[in-house]
Amino acid sequence: MGAGVTVLAGVKIGDNVVVEAGAVVAQDLPANGVFAGIPARKIADLANDCG
Repeated sequence: MGAGVTVLAGVKIGDNVVVEAGAVVAQDLPANGVFAGIPARKIADLANDCG
């Protein structure tokens, strides 16, 4: 979570998620992504390679 992120009530954030500074999270965020903006939108995928 970057500085100044706002997460609205009831929103669920998945594992391995990056939210950029100043974003407003108004909907659930799925796992393994990078999100930014107002409202927060997916801007990139994160690999889930643990091996």
